[in-house]
Amino acid sequence: MTPEEFYKEIGADYQTALSRMMGNQGLLARMLKKFENDRNYEALEKAMEENDYEGIFAAAHTLKGVAGNLELTPLYETCTRLSDATRGGKKDGDVQGLFLAVREAYRNVMENVKKLA
Repeated sequence: MTPEEFYKEIGADYQTALSRMMGNQGLLARMLKKFENDRNYEALEKAMEENDYEGIFAAAHTLKGVAGNLELTPLYETCTRLSDATRGGKKDGDVQGLFLAVREAYRNVMENVKKLA
C-alpha cells in the first residue's frame, strides 16, 4: 500500500499530509511507520481502565497532536473530542463512547499502517 492509498483508506487528505513533509513521500511513509511505536494509545487505555481523567486528557491530547501532525484526520478528530471532554481532569459527557470512537479510528490507522510498503 502506498501512502496515498493509506490516506484514502483511512479517510484523510494525502496531499495535506504530503505538504506537511515538504512533498517527501518517503519521509511521510517513514513517519507513518514510526507511528506504530507511539505509546500514547496504550497510556490512554490504561487511564481509561483507571478512570484517571487527567491521564485520559494527557494521553488523548498528545495522541491528538501526533495524529494532527501526520494528518490522520479521523483519529485527530476523535482525540480532540475526548480531550475536550476530559480537559482539566474532569468528565464532561460520554467519555466511554468518545474513547470507543478513538479506539475505532486508532485501529483503522494501525491496520492500514501495517499494509504500507
